[in-house]
Amino acid sequence: MTTIEIFILMLFAHFVADWTLQTQFQCDWKNKSWYVMMLHSFVWSVSIVIPLMIAGYSMIVWLLVVNMIVHAAVDKWKCVVVWNKEKQDWSNFKPWHLYLDQGIHIAQVIGTLVIYIFV
Repeated sequence: MTTIEIFILMLFAHFVADWTLQTQFQCDWKNKSWYVMMLHSFVWSVSIVIPLMIAGYSMIVWLLVVNMIVHAAVDKWKCVVVWNKEKQDWSNFKPWHLYLDQGIHIAQVIGTLVIYIFV
């Protein structure tokens, strides 16, 4: 499997895990529960390292842990900034919140791929 193929699979896995596999319950509760946040972050992290596992990369555990922590921190930031505590809704949302969130997650995918290439 080429590096480009691995990257495309990792990017696809990112979008599936961050959008499709994340349930409405998780969206609603990850700002209220670290357990829900970490569950979502774990699923996302496993999803993006599966292509590396298929390619035969063996140093997966530390990538899982680091990606899970970073993903949770970014999503927690988004929840704190976007969640309107007074109205109990997402009315503080601005498009740049989503762009920044997704940009950081895609940078995680790229960083993980760079580690795969060079480590």
